[in-house]
Amino acid sequence: MLFVPPALISSLPRILAFGLVAVTLPLLISLFIVSSRLSNFAEYSRQSTAQAVALTRGLQELSLLTREMERSTRQYEVMRSDDFFDRVTRHHEAFRLVILRLAELTLVAPIKSHFDELADTEEEVMAQFGHSRGGSAGIATVIDGFTRVNKALTECRVESVRLIDQRNTYLSEEAASLRQWVVIVVVLTVLVVVVTTVWFSRLLNRHVCRLSDAVQQLGLGDYDDPVTLKGPREIVAIGAELEWLRQRLQALEGQQTTFLTHVSHELKTPLSAMREGTALLSDGVTGALSDDQYRVVAILEDNVSRLQQGIHDLVETQRLANEKLTLRPENFALNEVVDEVIKDHFLVMETKNLTVVREFVDAPFFGDREKIKIVAGNLVDNAIRYSPVGGSVRVILSSCEQGFEVDVIDQGPGISTQNKETVFEPFHQTTVQPTDCITGSGLGLSIARSYARIHGGDVVVCDSTRGAHLQLRLPVDVSDGSEFH
Repeated sequence: MLFVPPALISSLPRILAFGLVAVTLPLLISLFIVSSRLSNFAEYSRQSTAQAVALTRGLQELSLLTREMERSTRQYEVMRSDDFFDRVTRHHEAFRLVILRLAELTLVAPIKSHFDELADTEEEVMAQFGHSRGGSAGIATVIDGFTRVNKALTECRVESVRLIDQRNTYLSEEAASLRQWVVIVVVLTVLVVVVTTVWFSRLLNRHVCRLSDAVQQLGLGDYDDPVTLKGPREIVAIGAELEWLRQRLQALEGQQTTFLTHVSHELKTPLSAMREGTALLSDGVTGALSDDQYRVVAILEDNVSRLQQGIHDLVETQRLANEKLTLRPENFALNEVVDEVIKDHFLVMETKNLTVVREFVDAPFFGDREKIKIVAGNLVDNAIRYSPVGGSVRVILSSCEQGFEVDVIDQGPGISTQNKETVFEPFHQTTVQPTDCITGSGLGLSIARSYARIHGGDVVVCDSTRGAHLQLRLPVDVSDGSEFH
């Protein structure tokens, strides 16, 4: 774990600046080191090449001067001319200068003894040449001495070639070592940069994740836990704004709950009275009714039931959002519950002249019977609402590996792909509706999914070529007393 002084990560600009420095600094250091090593190697190679060239040229000059001295000596032996004597002397001086120039080369240091021997041999021969002036016997000895000079020169040439080969081998090995060293430096630099980048990415990602969690907490309607964000000043400031928003939303939610409670209480009493009154009229307590009067009473009963169901949905949605619900499981036949739901909607289906196609299997189930009935009722009610007059609704109860599936398929406008999840949001209304569709509260599918998930199941939208296809999935095993929040 890298240690970074808190002052360097107290704000996002400082984090970014420090991250930039931490990433670029290893690159600059490695670039400087590699450049320095390459520069030193290039300079060493240049000097070695220059000295090798100078040594080769010097040996060529010595070889040429030796031949010239030997030839001039032979000419002097024949002609006995002072010009040839002076020519030998000049070549001798040039030979000495070349020897001195080569001795200054650092490349020659390991084989300097060979050049000293060459210089001594040449000096000895030239001394004999000086003493032989005026006599022929000494000249023959001098000419024989050039054989020893050539031999010493050959040894110098051989040793020089060997020395140059050694220097070339060393340069090749040094180049290979330098390449390996550069690779190691580059790899280490990349590792340092990667580690530093990952560390700073995780540092920033940690703050972003905390911010995302806080926003998601508010989005899910969890207003109980305070929003406290730590880190750079900007993140802390955003956390303070989110905390203010949480408090505001919490207050609004309380106001909404109070409002719904009051409204439901104020509406339930008169609606109950209206329902009792229509029931008395329907039972003929006040006298026999004509067929037209029965139809009017049926319409009143249906609308009163819808109002009561709407109020129930509002209260239930609010309760789902704010309370933990406990299941009251029992053993019952799922197929019987679904059949009861269809019978409860018989009057509405008859009004729209709808045909119901039922395909059931025996489905013994252990769960909260009332909540499952509400789920199935909301799915069937949704199918009836969006089905065209004279259409059909298919209700299929089948078993699967995980448990049971209840498919409700209508012939309405269907649900688009982008709305497969939004239809389960509270108060959602589809934009495409039949002209004879009875507008609902937009809470039925939301409540259905919530109750299904309490049982460990779900309600999903399946692909369909025509109409909407909603599927209730229920597992076989539902724990007694499970809770949902």
